[in-house]
Amino acid sequence: MKNTIFTLMALGILAFATSSCGIKGHNRKDVWGIDKRDTRVFGKVGDGPRQLKKTYPEDETGKTAETISKIKTKLYPN
Repeated sequence: MKNTIFTLMALGILAFATSSCGIKGHNRKDVWGIDKRDTRVFGKVGDGPRQLKKTYPEDETGKTAETISKIKTKLYPN
């Protein structure tokens, strides 16, 4: 009885393992090539980045600096 259960488990594991690998081209996703010439994504060669860093206005009230210092003292009490 134990031998039968062990055999069935081994066959199940073998069936699962073979079904998840790419046998004869199955279970494969079609992947399109990366077009390095796409200037919308990669920009022009030698130019700067297409996405610029987000800039925020200066904090005139000082609330942000105060909040940051409170968080730092709470996290790092030294």
